[in-house]
Amino acid sequence: MLLIMSLSFGSAGAASAASATGSADSTGATGATGATGATGAQDIPAYWNFAPAPPLGWNSWDIFGTTVTEQQIKEQADAMAEHLLPAGYIYLTVDIQWYEPESKRHYYKPGAPLTMDEYGRLTPGLKKFPSAANGKGFKPLADYVHSKGLKFGIHIMRGIPRQAVEKNLPVIEMYAGWGVDYIKVDDIARPYDDIQKAEIEAIREAIDRTGRPIVLSLSPGATPVSAGEHVMRHANLWRITDDFWDRWNLLHAMFERLDAWTPYRGPGHFPDADMLPLGVIDFDRPTNFTKAERYTLMSLWAIGRSPLIFGGDMTRLDPFTKELLTNPQMLKVNQESTNNRQISRDNDLIVWAADVPGRTDKYVALFNAQSTEDTVTTVSTDGRIVRVDFQDIGINCPARVTDLWTHKDLGVFEKEFNREIPFHGAGLYRISPSE
Repeated sequence: MLLIMSLSFGSAGAASAASATGSADSTGATGATGATGATGAQDIPAYWNFAPAPPLGWNSWDIFGTTVTEQQIKEQADAMAEHLLPAGYIYLTVDIQWYEPESKRHYYKPGAPLTMDEYGRLTPGLKKFPSAANGKGFKPLADYVHSKGLKFGIHIMRGIPRQAVEKNLPVIEMYAGWGVDYIKVDDIARPYDDIQKAEIEAIREAIDRTGRPIVLSLSPGATPVSAGEHVMRHANLWRITDDFWDRWNLLHAMFERLDAWTPYRGPGHFPDADMLPLGVIDFDRPTNFTKAERYTLMSLWAIGRSPLIFGGDMTRLDPFTKELLTNPQMLKVNQESTNNRQISRDNDLIVWAADVPGRTDKYVALFNAQSTEDTVTTVSTDGRIVRVDFQDIGINCPARVTDLWTHKDLGVFEKEFNREIPFHGAGLYRISPSE
């Protein structure tokens, strides 16, 4: 991706990230290497309060690539307010290349003409976003999004424009003035070396200086797990994978990724398994995920407490996808559960569990990550039995089981619960001790 986006502390009179030494890339942007802003490990950072639960929202990339326009964003905002906001989905984000008037599909064109102000700070391309004329930036569009009860996000690239460095001009503060509530910074979480660390710290401090509670998301992945302590102290969410699309091998890999990031998951800081490529995506095609795989995706993202950022066309939201996204019990698992962890993984039959706050109940997800070709002909061709021993999740008595996807009471079970789960499929349950 083009390394052209800017980074600066939040006020022109404050020490700027631009004052840190750095090397220029081919576009003339400078990477910060000397800013600081980490919080002591014994403190609770104030910005963790910006995202006490995994963010719920939508991003333009999966459906529109680099081409999204102001009119399309307004249409998506209208649909989001109607269909997803009642369930808590609130962040609407304009992804990459909003400053490239002639961008195409999911492509990046080296050397493409970009729109910027006289100091090299990128501004919305007027061909796509006409309301940005006369220096207004994204403020008019953000106002429209806010009028729908939503919050407005943008994608930016790491780096500082040289002219902004020389003039010590605020950049993050400019975004805050536009009314931005969520910033996704790209090209910064992989690799995660000293240069990236310093720049992440600079962005963190820049946001804090604005006084606006802007949620900070880092991309792309995979962020190295070894960086967990640093990234959780500076960002609200960070990608644990490269771009995630509707392919089983990518979904299968996410079990290991979410498990590895368990020590760094908590209020205000969440490993991000990436967007949900469901419904109509990639300009005009339905997701390739099967129905079983869609249940696996949503069940794993829920119990792994990944942010839920929908990537499909909300103006063409089909009933099944809407049901998946807005199931209230699934959302409780994602938004409220604690102590989320993998319990077992035996030949790709996988069990996750989590605690229900203030209760002895547990949430349990059962996954059959096997494929039909992995099995022998003597077993069921429909799926495999996946089981959880109640003692393994801290329950030492009979318990009642509720299916959270179907909302059905499945009855009381003595020592374990098991279900036949279809290949590539999942179940999500609440286990309630009867004593």
